[in-house]
Amino acid sequence: MAKTLAIHDTRNVNGTDYLAFDLHDVLAALGEPVRLYTWLMSGFEGSGDEEIEAAADESRRGGHAASGEEILEFSKRVVQTSKGEFVAVEPSFERPRAAIDRWVARRDFASSEAFIALRAEPGRWVVSVKDDALVEALRRRFKDVREVQPGLPGGNDIP
Repeated sequence: MAKTLAIHDTRNVNGTDYLAFDLHDVLAALGEPVRLYTWLMSGFEGSGDEEIEAAADESRRGGHAASGEEILEFSKRVVQTSKGEFVAVEPSFERPRAAIDRWVARRDFASSEAFIALRAEPGRWVVSVKDDALVEALRRRFKDVREVQPGLPGGNDIP
């Protein structure tokens, strides 16, 4: 069953809270399934090396596709993600933009072709998965994991 979680783990530096993790940490927590899919990146804003900047430009112009191995390598070079959507679909999927659009609109993850969807937002990462084992993997890795209602604007935390 599809679930959407928000991860809020922070660390305090000189009186200011910052997220204590980034894209690579989320992908690492998800484990081996990350390698099985094609990852579609859209709206990425973040910092890193020149290759990160080039992928960010491409993602803002309509999307960037990467294999599981490529997204893992990409994530290791990201210094910080400000925002962005990352959607995992079967490698043979022919309409990547449609999957991204449904995830970004937060209308249809459960019945979409996406298997995993990540979104960086201020102060948290929102993760939708269709495998309960991935939910448990995220709960084991992170301390502050909250279930959210994906249909509400901003994916409000469930009280």
